[in-house]
Amino acid sequence: LLLHEANLGVTVIPQNANVGTLSFETSDESVATVNSKGYAAAVIRGKCVVTVLSRVTETKLLRKK
Repeated sequence: LLLHEANLGVTVIPQNANVGTLSFETSDESVATVNSKGYAAAVIRGKCVVTVLSRVTETKLLRKK
């Protein structure tokens, strides 16, 4: 049984956008898995959706009065 593996590339547009931390999710881990670096591997033949999420950490600005 040959399973397919791939490193999912992410292109950010515009290139200078602050995307923060990226995370990856699969809609069905019984079909494919994906790790925190975007490396996906098929488990069985089927269909699923891999989603990339961006989390930008909020920073509080200190103001002087």
